[in-house]
Amino acid sequence: MKFFSTSLLNTKILALSLFFCLPMVVMAQVIFTQDFSDVASNPPTSTFVNSLGEADKFNFIGAANGSSAYLNGNRLLLQRGGGTAAATRTTAFSSSITPIVLEVKFKLDVDFCSAYTTNLNAVFYVGSGFTPSSASEAAYHSRFGVSYPANSKWTIRNGGTIHTTTYDIDSPQDISWYINNSGSTFSYSDPAGGTTMLANDVADVWIGTTRAFAAIAALTPTQSLNNIKFYLNNNQAGAVVIDNIVITALDAVLPVSLSNFKANKTGVTNQLTWTTESEINNKGYDIQLDF
Repeated sequence: MKFFSTSLLNTKILALSLFFCLPMVVMAQVIFTQDFSDVASNPPTSTFVNSLGEADKFNFIGAANGSSAYLNGNRLLLQRGGGTAAATRTTAFSSSITPIVLEVKFKLDVDFCSAYTTNLNAVFYVGSGFTPSSASEAAYHSRFGVSYPANSKWTIRNGGTIHTTTYDIDSPQDISWYINNSGSTFSYSDPAGGTTMLANDVADVWIGTTRAFAAIAALTPTQSLNNIKFYLNNNQAGAVVIDNIVITALDAVLPVSLSNFKANKTGVTNQLTWTTESEINNKGYDIQLDF
């Protein structure tokens, strides 16, 4: 907790007290975007990789044992050969905030699948401490996946539960994934145009305007929501297609949290006093005069 005080010779500065007394709790902030577009029609995956975690890039895109990860039509394809493939962000999304409620949106499709299987063929993870490799993650906060329940059909699944709606290959679907690690219930504006309550340490997955899975329990609630991995395993031949990724911290705390702000006028002098409860990467304060 910090206390600050200053005096200024302008009576109109009192208007600042109204500004600072407005609610300053949280605001949505986009912390990662990637649509895999570039000048080239099919740029190399290295265009979207930076080992140090440059903004809006992955730390790793690759594959092992004959599988592949490549761009086609400005979309990322993870395609099975004899092994696994993945796109992983292991660096924190933001240096200024640690998100505790995430909205993860992306377009998902299956390019082909060769046979029926009830296996979890692709998995999407959010958590922390992920590896920049094509390996799966044993520990994570939240996940869901893709199955091929019939020839040329795909759907999403939560663990052993397969969603009943199937989609034809080359039928892209909009995925909206909401994950709460805030310590309390959080409400979000859902894709159907309503407001949905999300309990702590659970996740909802929407396909278009349909909530496919509700309140998926977190595997490791102690993990932060700082890493993401799109992973294709070696269960069955096929390819998942990822595009138009937008990750938003719905709980983004402003850099300065004020608990008190007062302005007192004495003659031609205004005395400003304020108290901060928390500061994140705050360099200082500028008092602006309004003449």
